[in-house]
Amino acid sequence: MKIFPKDLENLLSANLSYEPRFPKSWLEGISWRPASVLALFANDQNNTSLLLTQRTSEVETHKGQVSFPGGMVDKTDKDLVQTALRETHEEVGICQTQIEVIGALPVLPIPVSSFEVTPWVSFLKQSPEKTSLNLNVSEIETAFWVPIKDFLDPSVYVRETREGMFQGKKYSFETHVYRVQNQVVWGATAAMIHLILNSLQKDHKKG
Repeated sequence: MKIFPKDLENLLSANLSYEPRFPKSWLEGISWRPASVLALFANDQNNTSLLLTQRTSEVETHKGQVSFPGGMVDKTDKDLVQTALRETHEEVGICQTQIEVIGALPVLPIPVSSFEVTPWVSFLKQSPEKTSLNLNVSEIETAFWVPIKDFLDPSVYVRETREGMFQGKKYSFETHVYRVQNQVVWGATAAMIHLILNSLQKDHKKG
């Protein structure tokens, strides 16, 4: 699937929502920490890819997990989109002048880490091949572009039941899981990817 900024504009004009990931009672009484991530798409000659990073074991939360570039709001950020752009530059070295921000997906609460994440859908103004990545090695183990067609391969996607801890108690939860480029993408990032691609596929079928 080849994706263009207009496709993403159409996507964001729809009434999108995530599948419930946690009981509503978990969302009450949490001191939420606002955060932003950047879902960054890019076109080369043949396809569209999406940028992902793998976090190091040294970061405060979600150690070793695959995610979009991004992080917590800093007091110097003028707004949430600036948070995503600043964090992307700090983590992988892509300047905001190279990025066209299309708009935001619905906020995704993550009770286990108390993050309230705003995902910003965006487009790289040049091809990935012409874009050098300069990783912050204390936060990012690796960064890689995944072609959208890889995510759409049914063999890479499953739903899995996993166990976690919340407020000192074990719990089970179901998550989307993508296995691409020898990496496992699950949790909030997989939920965002699934929402985007599922909605884009529906939109393309309508067209």
